[in-house]
Amino acid sequence: MAREHARIQTAIWIDDDFLDLTPAAQHLYLVVTTQMTLNFCGVTTWHAGRISQLANGWTVAAVEEAAAELSERLYLVIDETTGEVLVRSFIRNDGLLVSPNIAKAMYRTFSEIGSRTLRGVVVHELTRKHAEEPHLKGWDVCSDLLTKRAVDPRSLEVFNPSKTTVETLPETLPVTLSKEDRNPSPAPYSLLPTPNSPTPDSPQRSSYPDEFEHVWNLYPLKRDKKAAYKAYLKASKEVTKDALIEGVVRYRDDPNRKPQFTKHFSTWLNAGSWDDEALPAPDLSVQRMDHSARAKAKEADMLARFQASQEQQQFLGIEA
Repeated sequence: MAREHARIQTAIWIDDDFLDLTPAAQHLYLVVTTQMTLNFCGVTTWHAGRISQLANGWTVAAVEEAAAELSERLYLVIDETTGEVLVRSFIRNDGLLVSPNIAKAMYRTFSEIGSRTLRGVVVHELTRKHAEEPHLKGWDVCSDLLTKRAVDPRSLEVFNPSKTTVETLPETLPVTLSKEDRNPSPAPYSLLPTPNSPTPDSPQRSSYPDEFEHVWNLYPLKRDKKAAYKAYLKASKEVTKDALIEGVVRYRDDPNRKPQFTKHFSTWLNAGSWDDEALPAPDLSVQRMDHSARAKAKEADMLARFQASQEQQQFLGIEA
């Protein structure tokens, strides 16, 4: 299914690596990352002639020259044999692994990549991502990709334009980087596939540490998770993990806790309720007394109504 939109992170314009590119290379990068056919692995078809048709006066030679620069600096990895191009940082910076559903889509498109080289680079980038953020929920559906063969893009040959392109190169080219330096910083060079995808400065949605998730799953009422996590961070400075879990389980399993009166987890944490004892059992004698009092009051009310009715009938009889 073709994408209907693409959002570029504005932080791209304060990234030194991107600003060091020539205008032609920046243009080609934006063109590739906004293609409707770019899949969830960041791969699309590579055809310089077709790309040249996307701007008036753009030539195949100019496209390939810009591609060579982006290949040199590892923004793009091109496999001419299969006619595919990979936006190298796409899979690491697009929030794909925050959502299990999007991670599933990425997993499916991985098998559609024809180039074994590009698949290996995708695995390499996923491995880097896993080392940085192993808690992301998307790993549950695509962790087996980490076991596949990885290819470090720095070990690959740089894209070599055709002879025609070489003959038309300008006299001055960008400074060539060594293989050790050809690894752009993790700044956001890529587009986001959905308008709601997170930016590097936004909090990780639905992405909490395993320790909190464990306690959250134990608690009987799951409301206001964000507020609960904030309270959890504060509480973790005052109580050990084991004591907190013990308190949660005690409260959850308390037979005297009424579901309709269960506290929100944030309220429970902020009150330090992990130290609370079990709720007291209801006083049955008081309940019986309450029932008896209500019965007597009801009986008295019925008697009063009956007497009032009798008096009214007598009054009407006299009037008649």
